[in-house]
Amino acid sequence: MAEKIKVLVVDDNRDFCENIKDILEMEDCDVDISETGKEGLEMVMNKVYHLVLMDVKMPVMNGVSSTKEILHIDPTIRILFISADETIRTEALECGALDFLTKPIRSVQLFEALDKHLGN
Repeated sequence: MAEKIKVLVVDDNRDFCENIKDILEMEDCDVDISETGKEGLEMVMNKVYHLVLMDVKMPVMNGVSSTKEILHIDPTIRILFISADETIRTEALECGALDFLTKPIRSVQLFEALDKHLGN
């Protein structure tokens, strides 16, 4: 049996996190959620994830700062930004994220991104 894909969803909108978690769990992913970049960073320090879905604009620690810190801890982790704010796309990708998905996101977009960046 193949190892489950471990995903961390970091977004200050709890409903969005729960929705993405439900979608990914239907595809047999192991999904954790965090509502702050700081908490997400702490979670990455304590568990191995294949992929992080990261919001950009969050209180305490934004997605760009969190991404830089996470990649410092584990440069192999794949980070995809999911945000409604297109103006931050360039900065998000320059900090090390592999992709930028625009909210609202459709399930098919999410699965295409997972396939592209994880190959499963």
